[in-house]
Amino acid sequence: MRDLQAYIKSHTKKIGRCLIWIGGTVSPVGWFHYNGRTGTPSRQVWIHLVGHIPKGLLVLHKCDNPRCVNLKHLYLGTSKDNRRDFMERNPKAKTLMKQLHKRGKIAIKNFWDGLSKTEREEFIKRRNKIQTLKYPKGCQSRKQQGEKMKEFWRARTTHGQ
Repeated sequence: MRDLQAYIKSHTKKIGRCLIWIGGTVSPVGWFHYNGRTGTPSRQVWIHLVGHIPKGLLVLHKCDNPRCVNLKHLYLGTSKDNRRDFMERNPKAKTLMKQLHKRGKIAIKNFWDGLSKTEREEFIKRRNKIQTLKYPKGCQSRKQQGEKMKEFWRARTTHGQ
């Protein structure tokens, strides 16, 4: 436990009340690698110091700082909880999200309207093919799905598509 605390201390910086992860910057939130476990810092700190995270739950931040690993700022919840809490803490966010959603719908409609019937059909065929290869029905594990995706990209690059 002492080694873990030393590892966390050596990879964090206290800013205000948050304990900001400064180690491993592979992703925007950083990267945590300790004792054979790798992942996002807040999730790995929770697993190592608190315990198991039930399936379907995420490690959420009361401080809305994704690099924070202060256990007092972390809690478990769903994606829906995360959105609701963010909206409650940021009153203007709801208005902004509605505007972005509306703009997104308009952008998609403009894109779709700009395609001919033939282009639409081709787009749908390509999309369905990618989805089928990306999420094959016969695959039982992520590893098998990953292998199917490698096959797909290998075939695509060798045939010059």
